[in-house]
Amino acid sequence: MRKTMCNECRYTFALKEESIETECIDIDRKIERQSFKCPNCGHKYTILITDQPMRDMINQRRAIAIRIQNLAGKKQIVKIKKLEKEDESLKEQILERGQQLKAEFNSKGMI
Repeated sequence: MRKTMCNECRYTFALKEESIETECIDIDRKIERQSFKCPNCGHKYTILITDQPMRDMINQRRAIAIRIQNLAGKKQIVKIKKLEKEDESLKEQILERGQQLKAEFNSKGMI
């Protein structure tokens, strides 16, 4: 388990999956924020902001990972390489969209 240190109070703690909260921050656009709080001082940290298209891309990456895993033992190198290229493209799109959403909601003082 990875240790996290709070920038506010310097408390070090293990970030547990169950301590990550998801909340809707824009109902009309279905924008969600994943965050956690320092268990010592309660300072809130945003991990990720997503919209529906971004969540769809994340799910596509999960499906691709499963397909690659299923093909791995079958020596389907060409298909695996194609899927890896598709996965890399989705990863770049997700990172770019995440940065756009973070910048937008940071400018609104919401993160």
